[in-house]
Amino acid sequence: MPVAGNHDDRQGIRTAFPDHSYLPGSGEFLQYVIDEHAFRLVVLDTLVPGSPFGVLCEKRLRWLDERLA
Repeated sequence: MPVAGNHDDRQGIRTAFPDHSYLPGSGEFLQYVIDEHAFRLVVLDTLVPGSPFGVLCEKRLRWLDERLA
C-alpha cells in the first residue's frame, strides 16, 4: 500500500500505482481510507514538498476528523 513519505512526490505515486483504486486521482493531499478488512486503515498525508518534516494543517486535521466521526 503506497503512502507518501517526507521525500516522495504525490503525483509520482499516483502515476506509479494506477491500479490502486483507493488512491485519490487528484487533489492537494494523498490520503485515503480503506474499510475492506477487519480494521479501518486511515492514511494521512503530512508531506511538505522539499521539507524533511511533515505537517498536520487545519485541512488535513479536518479531513481526519471527518473520517473518524
